[in-house]
Amino acid sequence: MENEEKKGSGSLSNEKKIELAKYSLSHLSELVKFADHKALVLLGILGFLAGHLLTKLFALKKVDYSNAGIALCLLAAVSCIIALGFAIKVVYPRLKYKNVQKSKGFVYWAEILENPTPESFRNNFLNLTEEEVLENFSNELYHVADINKKKYHALQKSFMMAVVSAIFMILFFIFN
Repeated sequence: MENEEKKGSGSLSNEKKIELAKYSLSHLSELVKFADHKALVLLGILGFLAGHLLTKLFALKKVDYSNAGIALCLLAAVSCIIALGFAIKVVYPRLKYKNVQKSKGFVYWAEILENPTPESFRNNFLNLTEEEVLENFSNELYHVADINKKKYHALQKSFMMAVVSAIFMILFFIFN
């Protein structure tokens, strides 16, 4: 029988698919946490830099700087604030699926709360079939992968804008 399963259709058993889905969901969730941690570190650094740049920018009125110096400081501050915005977008919670049909699943908390009562959730959960479990896991894998894509895209933009801000800041200190 084992040989037939190995040689058969080549498809995994439902039990193996569920194990794979659990592993994949765990891995994707770790990637979400990792992106959040990176963004939080970046938020701390950028918050400090933005405060320093804005203080420097407001002090420009009191000190004689060239127009190029003022422009470089302004560009550094603006790009730092944009980088802050992208970092905030990374850690901002995704509360709802905007373009996905709502379902009563058991993996994602928003889907669990689609059940009107705890009893309703318990009844739905206890009556799940293997096929419904696989369907729930596959939907969640897709949604968590999409969240990762959005988070890492915003994180990449935040890093790029932080580098641009640092370049403008270095040029500001070189020319003034």
